Amino acid sequence: MAEGRDGVVINSERNVFDVEECECYCGLPAKICTSRTSKNPSRKFWGCLQHVTGCGFFKWYDEWMNEIMLQQIRQLKNNLERFEAETDGRLTRMNSTLISTSRELAVVRRSRDLYKIGIELKNNLERFEAETDGRLTRMNSTLITTSKELAVVGRSRDLYNIGLELKNNLERFEAETDGRLTRMNSTLIATSRELDVVRGSRDLYKIGLELKNILERFEDETDGCFTRMSSTLITATRELAMAVKSRDLYKIGFYALLGILFCRIFSSFIVNSGYDDIVCAT
Repeated sequence: MAEGRDGVVINSERNVFDVEECECYCGLPAKICTSRTSKNPSRKFWGCLQHVTGCGFFKWYDEWMNEIMLQQIRQLKNNLERFEAETDGRLTRMNSTLISTSRELAVVRRSRDLYKIGIELKNNLERFEAETDGRLTRMNSTLITTSKELAVVGRSRDLYNIGLELKNNLERFEAETDGRLTRMNSTLIATSRELDVVRGSRDLYKIGLELKNILERFEDETDGCFTRMSSTLITATRELAMAVKSRDLYKIGFYALLGILFCRIFSSFIVNSGYDDIVCAT
């Protein structure tokens, strides 16, 4: 038996939740009374059995119960700490294991319930499918196709609205800026074309410069053979051109000679045949 403050007695050898009666200063069990005052109406308290000649013990019943519960909580905490120290932390590990196991059991229970619900739903759908002669499947396919078409139509409509809004904004900006957007667009197009031309010229210049370097390196490696070969080719080309021109001139002279001969023959034929007098008379 352990005596607490203000006569509160707790049996430490029994369960912590076993509460004994309160004893007064006389060593006798106290009596539970009820207050009749206006300040504490119907509030219970402990009092001495010998109300007139007693020790005058007084304690509110709810305060006494709070002290009892506080002492029990402290004793339970001490017992748990002592048990934890004696078992080398097995209680904490066991608690963690129990928490994990309870969570896993909850997950398994939910999965099992969901599995049962899914099986029942599957059976209901199969039964409905059999009763309706496959109309559910056809209706599902129709709904999927319709939803896809609606999604495509919705996207097209959104794109059309965006394009229309963009067109209106451009037209309004064009009107507000007095055609500067169109001129700026034309300038950008012309500039991009000029940049392409400049870029192409730069690339051609690089190619020509690289070809020139290769020719110079080849000229150095062949000790001038390339230059002599080039001069020979140029001379041969010129001679061929002159030969072609000479051949063309020969043909022209030949045809001119034939024309002159034909004219002389025709004039002599006219003179000899007497047609010259007819021509002059005419």
